[in-house]
Amino acid sequence: MKNFYACVRLSVVFAAAMSASATLQTAVALGSNSAFAVVAGTTVTVTGAGTITGNIGIFPGSAFVPGVPAVTVKGTVFAGGTVAAQAQADLTTAFNDAAGRQTPVIVAGNIGGQTLTPGLYKSTSSLAISSGDLTLDAQGDANAVFIFQIASSFTMTSGRQVILAGGANAANIFWQVGSSATLGTTTVIHGTIMAAISISMLTGSTLDGRALAQSGAVSIDTGGGSSATVPVATPPTKPTVISTVPASAATGVPIGNKITATFSTAMDPATITATTFTLQQGATAVTGGVTYIGTTATFSPTINLSPLTNYTGTITTGAKDLAGNALASVYSWTFTTGATLDITPPTVTSTVPANLALGVAVGNPITAVFSKAMDPLTINASTITLRQGATTITGTVSYSLITATFVPSAPLATATVYTGSVTTGAKDLAGNALAANYTWTFTTGTVVPPVLKPVISLNGTVNVASFVAPVVAGSIAAVFGTNLATGQSSSIIPLPLPTSLGDSSFTIGGRTAPLFWVSTGQVNLQIPWELAGQTQATISTTVAGVASDPQNITLAAFGPGIFSADLTGKGQGAILVAPTAQVAAPGTPALKGGFVAIFCTGLGAVTNQPATGAAALAVPLSRTLTIPGVTIGGIPAEVTYSGLAPTLAGLYQVNAQVPAGVTSGPAVPVIISIGGVTSNTVTIAVQ
Repeated sequence: MKNFYACVRLSVVFAAAMSASATLQTAVALGSNSAFAVVAGTTVTVTGAGTITGNIGIFPGSAFVPGVPAVTVKGTVFAGGTVAAQAQADLTTAFNDAAGRQTPVIVAGNIGGQTLTPGLYKSTSSLAISSGDLTLDAQGDANAVFIFQIASSFTMTSGRQVILAGGANAANIFWQVGSSATLGTTTVIHGTIMAAISISMLTGSTLDGRALAQSGAVSIDTGGGSSATVPVATPPTKPTVISTVPASAATGVPIGNKITATFSTAMDPATITATTFTLQQGATAVTGGVTYIGTTATFSPTINLSPLTNYTGTITTGAKDLAGNALASVYSWTFTTGATLDITPPTVTSTVPANLALGVAVGNPITAVFSKAMDPLTINASTITLRQGATTITGTVSYSLITATFVPSAPLATATVYTGSVTTGAKDLAGNALAANYTWTFTTGTVVPPVLKPVISLNGTVNVASFVAPVVAGSIAAVFGTNLATGQSSSIIPLPLPTSLGDSSFTIGGRTAPLFWVSTGQVNLQIPWELAGQTQATISTTVAGVASDPQNITLAAFGPGIFSADLTGKGQGAILVAPTAQVAAPGTPALKGGFVAIFCTGLGAVTNQPATGAAALAVPLSRTLTIPGVTIGGIPAEVTYSGLAPTLAGLYQVNAQVPAGVTSGPAVPVIISIGGVTSNTVTIAVQ
């Protein structure tokens, strides 16, 4: 089973559905960018001295031109490297978040001279502030959020200003720009500008916020003085600890393992020390060393922990992010050791692209997923490599939870075979190395489309989570066959989903189907909502102008399928523990009486139904018309929410309480039933 949704982050989905805000809009989470004044993809060029308050990041480029005389940077310049790479990754997440917000007020052309209240505003083409100044009035609410979705370019003409009124805060203003932003001479603007390409600040322009560009350059002409600056607004949130290994209340923890804590954003490494990250057994401090990389801190005990003993890990508010913001509060958790060491070597369970994949997009990152939590210090450019023949491809390696990501410094070559490798230098938290080097190969796509006729397999359209028919309107399906696309390609949030990818388009029941992911042998798509109530339909595809023969498919009102963590439809479920957003797996088990979020598809009709291909809303939520039943370990579980997962298309989420009477274990079965139809069986760990 291939990637069902391009890089869906289940933790984000979980948080959105469990904590749907009652306010009009919530602030866009900037991650490590909260500490950056400027981020660019290629170059940052400054003219005319002046001051930039905050960090500067450039990735995958590394060129910084400070000007003559040089600009004063009250922060750190990260020209290439892992910190800048993380800033770009966080920018992509933030950009997609802002662009994916739903139910906006439509604006167009020129919004100069207007006064706008908090909310979401969208321009379907370019947007300008030209005929007068724009006033943003928070109406007395300092936490009020303004988000502007701009499909193409954003321009401010010379001398124009954005004026803040009613307590409006630059930290809560976001300009998501589909191409490039240009700020004319002596203009004044507040907020975070996130541009897909570039940002140009002409002579004497002032930005009270951030200039963040994804693929292109940021150029700033300060006008020769210090009045034009790019200050960093106070971030709306403080850093938090989002996960630990072992998890809170875990039992049977191997006595030789290191302890890790992962933060919500990049932290200042100088503040992650043996003083701010401690481990205690009762009142006795455990001696050990502390290291930090990416967003993860690691405590390494000097000697093995005692067997069958309770320990408490603590992160103090002395831990601070790159902007100097302290942890929101002291974070403590407890766990109990087992009696033995962990001697099981880790394995690589899956990769993207998959082994022998064809037509891989040249700009995609490369990922490897491990069977268990790894030591972050061993996941680096020496242990995760990519080669084309004997040539090593340069790039940046990062690690989070159980996934390593390699981002090439430049797009890969087309129609070329590459080999990814994970060496035995990669070790788990117990120090166990991979049993052997893991390698896989894939081939990038070519610019020449195929001329072979596409063929949809007989009975080849199935539920993407369970791999069984029938399929359900509004849900996600997998279509198998040959020559289904000219190469491998994923759709990119923001929604709505495209109806053409990899030169491929699909029609079901006379309606075009939105596409998540395409390859030559499999396509993942959404069954149009409009087909609800039908029991039969025809499906066909056209690839590079060549049409397939139609196939018949069966439709049903219900066809539940639960996603598994490895996307095979069985084994460990794609089920998260509330409120940690960790997979309910061994090491991070669900607790009896606690809550889990089950990700699935095929649950049928919902309230507040979105358009085909569009994202489900967070306010109001789209709830299923029929409440499913859930059993965990064979015992009925109370369902507290059933509906679409907000901000995504076709993905359902069921929140349920783990029954108190469930037998503990690493592989407790979970099943959903709805309308008399039962899902596939997946498992979770329960403690």
